[in-house]
Amino acid sequence: EDRSSRSMSWEAPSSWTPSSGSKMRLASYSIPYSDGIGDLYLMTLSGDGGGLEANINRWRNQIGLISETLYSINESADKRINEIGMYYMFEIVNPENSESAFLCSIIPNNGSTIFVKLTVTLRGVSEIRNDFKYFCDSFKISNE
Repeated sequence: EDRSSRSMSWEAPSSWTPSSGSKMRLASYSIPYSDGIGDLYLMTLSGDGGGLEANINRWRNQIGLISETLYSINESADKRINEIGMYYMFEIVNPENSESAFLCSIIPNNGSTIFVKLTVTLRGVSEIRNDFKYFCDSFKISNE
């Protein structure tokens, strides 16, 4: 992708603080909530980034959940729209693991895929959900 001609932008809630992540991250934020600080990262991978099923199941396995079929993953997706197009949002929670839960979005973008993943506690999911939706809904690509 020619970054000079197309740039991506988004609006982060005012309580979110940009943080330094790894080199693979496009952006990182620290998000305060009642149990501590959530870690959100944003990265973009070429193509489908390994696919919906593989990514969701990897995240599910990270918190002790079994893998699901692509059909059930699609059924559990919150299908939303931003200026880039339709995207998928997921809440990945394990009621038996209150320490780790994820809010994730997978945003197809013209030959690449944007991944947004927030790691919080189980309680953090409900506290941050609306801000997370606002953030993901705000994505847009502008031609410069």
